[in-house]
Amino acid sequence: MGDAEPVSKTHASRKGGFPGAKVLVCLSDDPGEPGGFPVVAPQRVSLEQGLPWVLFAGRVLAFQPLLLLLLGLLLALPAGARDNSTCPGPAWRVVARAPGVWQVLGEASSGHDEADVANRGRVSNALLVRDGARLWLLGSGPSPAAGAALACQVRAQLKRPVTDIIAPWPRPELVLGAGGFPLTRHWGHAEVAQGMQRQCPTCVERLRLRLGAAASDLGDRPIHLPEGWVTGASGSLGPLDWQLLWRAEGRPVTVWRVRGQPLFSAHGLLWGDGPPDARDAQLPQLLQSTEALARWAAAVPQARWLPEQGPLLGADAPARHAAYWQELQRQAQQAVQRGDAAGGPPPRWPGLPDAWATHVRHTLNWQHAWREAEDAMFNATPR
Repeated sequence: MGDAEPVSKTHASRKGGFPGAKVLVCLSDDPGEPGGFPVVAPQRVSLEQGLPWVLFAGRVLAFQPLLLLLLGLLLALPAGARDNSTCPGPAWRVVARAPGVWQVLGEASSGHDEADVANRGRVSNALLVRDGARLWLLGSGPSPAAGAALACQVRAQLKRPVTDIIAPWPRPELVLGAGGFPLTRHWGHAEVAQGMQRQCPTCVERLRLRLGAAASDLGDRPIHLPEGWVTGASGSLGPLDWQLLWRAEGRPVTVWRVRGQPLFSAHGLLWGDGPPDARDAQLPQLLQSTEALARWAAAVPQARWLPEQGPLLGADAPARHAAYWQELQRQAQQAVQRGDAAGGPPPRWPGLPDAWATHVRHTLNWQHAWREAEDAMFNATPR
């Protein structure tokens, strides 16, 4: 490292350090360091040494018109022909959403709900945010191979590399791409990092089965835990503000806002391709966390939400999700109290969108709500 002035980051602590400790980041003059650059001192040269370079420069100037013509032809090529053609697959779609902000679209936007061999696990959305010379990526993809493809395509399309990635919650389709960014700073909440350590080994094997022939994308070591940790209930990191919420006990999620813009992300809590997902969650906790989202954005009437899957959502998305969980719980409690047979079709109610009522996740959510209501009734029965 060179003798650079350290930059203090007060909202983060390094893995193994104390919560609230500062992270010192230095600009490096070592080209092997991320963001480093070679430093060459001025040197004197003799006439004999310099003459060949003068002659070479003269030849370059002589061909200047031809060079300008070639440059013009290159710039006239379609962006994909000169940018992404040399990047490995799978191909990602990166779409501008605001100045300095891009959405990396998951394939759920095209109707693919679950990871499979066709989409190679690319079902979750990610978010890119420019902050000066740094480029932050919220989410990283489902595998090291997908992450490496995304890293290449972002650099080709945006003309700059990703410098920092963030793991929002322990979902393999969203965080295993970190292995494709070997020189990038890797951040996450301490609770998320610990959740990944507990859950990812099992989740990876499930994902491997779903990917089928594309399981080779995972490689031998697909799990890369965040090295930079944030702690506490809320804070800021780079150009983003964040809050820690929960899907269930031991199931953390972090939600984020692009500072100064009405753009929020709610991985693990909001879905845009149908109803939300209750797997590995507790409905009372999902309801509480979704209501917290609505309160967070209450003062931002033009708020937009990046969901786990599907297109961007409007300001009312948290309220609609909270109403869904509340009514689903009520319907399940009433059905159990009536003694209805388990395994029946999921209910419909006024205001429930047809696309939600017919979605497979609604059926799975109903089964989940039924089990919770049944357990609650049995636990409340005197013995």
